[in-house]
Amino acid sequence: MNTSVILTDFNRIYENKKIPQEKIIEYIKEKILESSPTEKKEEILSKIKKYSVDKTKIKSRTLFDYEYVNETLNRIRINENSPELERILLSDKIILDVLNENYSKKNYVPDELIFTSTTETSLPSPPQVFVSEKNWKDTSVFHSQYFGCMGSFPATKIANNSILSDKKIEKRVDILSIEIISTYLEMTIKRLQKDQNPLDFIKATLFGDAAIIYSALGNEEFYKEKRNGLEILSKHSQIIPSTIKTVKWFPSETNFELEMSKELPEIIEKNILYFTKRLCEKGNIDFEKEKKQLVYAIHPGGPKIIEKIKEQYNLDEKYFENSQNLIYNNGNPSSTSCPILWKEIIEDKKIKPNQKIITMGFGPGLTLEGLILKKVISD
Repeated sequence: MNTSVILTDFNRIYENKKIPQEKIIEYIKEKILESSPTEKKEEILSKIKKYSVDKTKIKSRTLFDYEYVNETLNRIRINENSPELERILLSDKIILDVLNENYSKKNYVPDELIFTSTTETSLPSPPQVFVSEKNWKDTSVFHSQYFGCMGSFPATKIANNSILSDKKIEKRVDILSIEIISTYLEMTIKRLQKDQNPLDFIKATLFGDAAIIYSALGNEEFYKEKRNGLEILSKHSQIIPSTIKTVKWFPSETNFELEMSKELPEIIEKNILYFTKRLCEKGNIDFEKEKKQLVYAIHPGGPKIIEKIKEQYNLDEKYFENSQNLIYNNGNPSSTSCPILWKEIIEDKKIKPNQKIITMGFGPGLTLEGLILKKVISD
C-alpha cells in the first residue's frame, strides 16, 4: 500500500506567450477612449493611471486570446454578434488544445483527471469532452472549481486522498489547473467605457492566463523510475470567522464579478502566523526554530499580502522572491500560481532533496489553504 503521495511531472502549457503589461494597458486605454466624450477623456486617463496595475508591478502577462505581433496587440478570434457565447466556446477550445498538447507527449492514460478553474463554466466540461473523445473508458473526471486563487489546494487534496484510499499501487491522478481571464477582457473594457469602476480596472490589469498539468502518484509507484517530485507531508485549511465579504467572485451574464475588501492584507496579517504554526505542527515542524531553513511558495495575491506575511514571519525578502517574481512576470494567474511555484522548486538545482517547503493559497471564505511538501528524487 502507498503511505504517501508525491506530486510530479509538472507541465506548463503556452508558458512563453507573454505580452508586455504596458502594451496591454495601452490597448485598454485606446479602447476606452475611442468611445468616450472629449470632455471626459482627461478624467478617464487619470482613473486609468490611478487604478491600473502598471508595469512597475507587473512586467508582462499571458493572454491566450490575444497575440502580440510587430508591437501590436490583437485579438486572435472575434465574433461581435455574441461575445458571451464566444467567450465560453473559445475558452473550451483553449482547454481542449491544452489537453491535447499535454497528452500528445505522454505514454500513459491517467486513472483520474481533476479539473480546477475559477474562470470556466461549461458542462460537459472540456476535460469530460476530451476523455470521451479519447475513448478513455477507465478515466474518471472530477471537478474542483470556483475556489479562487487557492483552487489547486482542494484539487491536490482530492488526489492525495484518492490515491491513499485505493488498493491500486500504480494509480495516477492528473490535475489540470487553468485560468483564462483574457476571454473576459473585451467585456470588461465595454463596461469601463460606460463606467470606470476601480475593480474593473484591477480585473483588466492584474490577472493573467496560465495552464499547468501535474500528476499525483503514490510513493511506491513514484520510486519505480527516475523522477523529481514533492511529497505531501501535511495539509491544513482554515476559514477565518466573520470574513465572508472579504473576497467574492461569481459569474454574471456578461462578466465575472469580483469584490475584494481593502482589509484583505490586514486580515491575512492577523491570522497567518497562527495558521502557519498549525500547518507546521501537523508536519512535525517547529516553525520558529526552523523557519529560516524552509523554502516558501506563497500565492502572490498582491505585493501588500506578501509584505504582511514577511513581517509576521520576521524573514528577509529573499524568502519570497519566487512569489514576487511570479506576479511580476505573469500577473496573478489565480489557482495556477502555486503549482507554477512547485514546478520551479522541483527544477531549481539549488534546492536540494529533502528540503521542506511551506506553500499557501488564499480564497473566498476567507479561506487559508496550506501544504507542507518535501522535495524528493528517485534514482
